[in-house]
Amino acid sequence: MRALIVDDEPLACKVVSLCLPKDAECDIALDGREAFEAFKRAFESGRRHDVVILDFLLPEMDGLEVRKLIRGFEDENGVAPSSQAVIIFTSSTAEVACALEHASDRVASVAKPVSAEKLRTVLSRLGLANLSS
Repeated sequence: MRALIVDDEPLACKVVSLCLPKDAECDIALDGREAFEAFKRAFESGRRHDVVILDFLLPEMDGLEVRKLIRGFEDENGVAPSSQAVIIFTSSTAEVACALEHASDRVASVAKPVSAEKLRTVLSRLGLANLSS
């Protein structure tokens, strides 16, 4: 599993990385702009992220804007919806709940504090169970 973890708190990124399978390859970004650039670089190098785990409140641009940019980039590059990266918000704000209610893509949320059990449950529900062992 390749994951992009995005949070402006480095400790939060570390905690999330420890909740993923031991063999997960993790990239870290500390703001929204850095997240989108990291996502594009990985895609262009042939090392696409399976999952993007991001906080909602980020410097530069919020998590919803990052999601919009990632989906637009995937669409522009011909990525089929069923092959798009899973996006998991580490927040349960009203804004995220509204976005999830209207999302037709592979997106979910996990309330903070993130735990391995919560993350595994969401990854399984989104079809990444085979990547979360």
